[in-house]
Amino acid sequence: MCNAAVVAEETADVTSPSKAPYWWGQLIRKGRARGLSSIFALTQRPAESDKTAIGNATLFRTGRLKRADDRKMVAKELDVHVSEVTGLKPLDFVERDDVTGKVRKGNLCK
Repeated sequence: MCNAAVVAEETADVTSPSKAPYWWGQLIRKGRARGLSSIFALTQRPAESDKTAIGNATLFRTGRLKRADDRKMVAKELDVHVSEVTGLKPLDFVERDDVTGKVRKGNLCK
């Protein structure tokens, strides 16, 4: 495997909740098998972005989200109560490791 990564900033601008565009779906589903070491799919509006990246993620992390729809959707994907993602302060996060199933909270500066 090569040591290459893809960073997709603001996926809600180029995808939709209903279906991933062809090129994005191919990258998410086949990129790791073709040698990418990591794919980082970033968005401020997860409820408005496709679920392909989330469905294939090894690690799913969220920070502070302003919109209730985003908090509700992210809590469901993390398999936690929405109160776990409500009230996060800047640099706080909640993440779920799909390999172990463990959920952890933290702060990027601590």
